[in-house]
Amino acid sequence: MDEVFRAYLTWTDWYTVRLAETGTPIPPLIALRRAEARESILKEMRHAHNFDNYFTKVDKDYEIFVKEKAVLEEAVIIDPAPLVEEVKK
Repeated sequence: MDEVFRAYLTWTDWYTVRLAETGTPIPPLIALRRAEARESILKEMRHAHNFDNYFTKVDKDYEIFVKEKAVLEEAVIIDPAPLVEEVKK
């Protein structure tokens, strides 16, 4: 569930940037929901066995991301032009 709250915070981060850059206040409902999302994330972290277990999961997720990124970077990009020419024949 914490992914939903993190996504909400990410989606509404622009309000905090706008506040910092222009001084335009964050709408009260958005500010309230952001505070609730942060509290829910912290609550979920507290309910994890301990912080080490929580951060071990984060580290494993990051490790998987790095491996997938490396695979994508090494992927061979096929030029579709010869295939298109073959189909046209």
